[in-house]
Amino acid sequence: MREDDAKGHYVHGHHTSVLASHARRSLAESAPHLRPLLAPGQRVLDVGCGPGSITLDMAEAVGPEGSVLGLDFSPTAIETARRAAAERGITNVRFEVADLFALRPGLPPLRGRYNVVHAHQVLHHLADPRAAITVMAALVAPGGLLSLREVDYSSTAWTPPSEALSTWLATLRAFMVAEGEHPDAGLILPLLAIEAGLDPEALTVTSSEWFYADAAARRQLAAGWAERVRASSYAESARRHALLDDAGLESVASGWLEWAQAPRGAFLFRNTEVLARL
Repeated sequence: MREDDAKGHYVHGHHTSVLASHARRSLAESAPHLRPLLAPGQRVLDVGCGPGSITLDMAEAVGPEGSVLGLDFSPTAIETARRAAAERGITNVRFEVADLFALRPGLPPLRGRYNVVHAHQVLHHLADPRAAITVMAALVAPGGLLSLREVDYSSTAWTPPSEALSTWLATLRAFMVAEGEHPDAGLILPLLAIEAGLDPEALTVTSSEWFYADAAARRQLAAGWAERVRASSYAESARRHALLDDAGLESVASGWLEWAQAPRGAFLFRNTEVLARL
C-alpha cells in the first residue's frame, strides 16, 4: 500500500480560521470518553493534534510525571501548538511534524510505547482509515488504550431551517467524498475498528454531541464557518469540483451569519467514540 493511498487529502486545510476553530476544542468537550481514564504518569500520543488544545489538556491531566507527544503533518499547526504550550507554561509535552504512515527518523521509539494513543477527527480525512487504526494500535503499550472519535456529518442538524446551511453541508460532503474522505465515518467507526483487526470484545462504543444553542455559541460557530467558506480550503475544494462558484460561496457564507441571528436556533454535530483496550 502506498502512503498516499492511505493518507488521502485534508480538505479543511490550515487557514487561520480553521486553526482558530480547532484551537477552541478542549479535552472536556472533545474527548469526554477518554477524560476520566487519563491519570498521572501516563505516556500519551495525540495523532493529528492540530493546534494542540486537546493535547495540552491531556498533558495537564497526566501531570509532570507523565508525557504527551503531539503529531501533525502540518508545520503551521505544530508551530501554533508549540506557541500555545509556551503560553500555558506546559513543559511535559512535545509537538513534532510527522506523518502517521511515514514516521520520520529522530522521533523517539514509538511502537508499543504509549499508554494512550488518541486521534480526534482524523480518520474521516483518510483514504484508508482501517490502515491508520492498525498503525495506531501498534503504538499502544500492552494494556493501554486506543481512543478514537469521529463525526457523522450525515446526522448533522440545525434549526431554524436554512437553505444556505443545507447547501454548505451538501457541498462539504460532496467534495470530501470526491477527494477520498469519509464524511460519515462516525456512523461506521466501530465497524472500521473491527475491520482493522481490533477485538470486538475489547471495544467500548459511545456517542456524544457538539450542541450550539445559546446565541453567543451560535454566532461564534457561524462566524467561523462563514470565514472558512469564503477563504479556506472549503472554497478551493468547492470551486475545484465545480460545486459552488464565487457567488454561491458568498451566499452560503452570508446564510451562515443570517442563520445565527435567528432568535431561537440550535446546531448539532454528532460524534462516535471508540475506546479499545489493547
